[in-house]
Amino acid sequence: MAEAKMACSFDPDDNIQKIATGSALDAVELAKTHFGLDLDWSDDSVAEVEKALAWLRACYSADDPKPTENQVTASAIGFGSYIGEVFRRNYGAQWGIVTLGEEKVPGLRADGGLTFWPWLRVRARITGADEENVADYYQDLLRKLRQ
Repeated sequence: MAEAKMACSFDPDDNIQKIATGSALDAVELAKTHFGLDLDWSDDSVAEVEKALAWLRACYSADDPKPTENQVTASAIGFGSYIGEVFRRNYGAQWGIVTLGEEKVPGLRADGGLTFWPWLRVRARITGADEENVADYYQDLLRKLRQ
C-alpha cells in the first residue's frame, strides 16, 4: 500500500494515540534490552529501528525459531508506533483510523494532510523483504511532507 497515493479517509482517535504512545515507549525499552539500540526520538533513530527489524525479518524467514503471529503483531505495533511518534513529535500529526476502501487501519495524518500507517509498514518489513526498509520509508514520508 502506498501512503498518500491511495484514496482514504481519516478519523482522529484518542485511544489509538494512547496505544501508540505506550507502545512506542515499550519499543524504546525493547530496542535497548534486546538489540542494544538507543532510540532517542530523532529522525536518525528510525535507521536504528531498521536494524532491529532486519533481525526480526531474518528470524521470520528462518524455519526455527520463527516468531509467532502475536510476536509479529506486537513488534509491528511497537516499532510502528515509535516511527509514528517520531514523526508526530518532530513534524506534527494525529493518530486515528485510516479507512482504505473496506479496510480500517491505525495510522496518522500529518498537519499538512499526509496520511500514513506505520504499523502496516513495519509488519510488511518483518514478514516481507528488504525493499520494505523502514528507514527509506521514513525518508520518503519526509520528502512527501516537504512537497
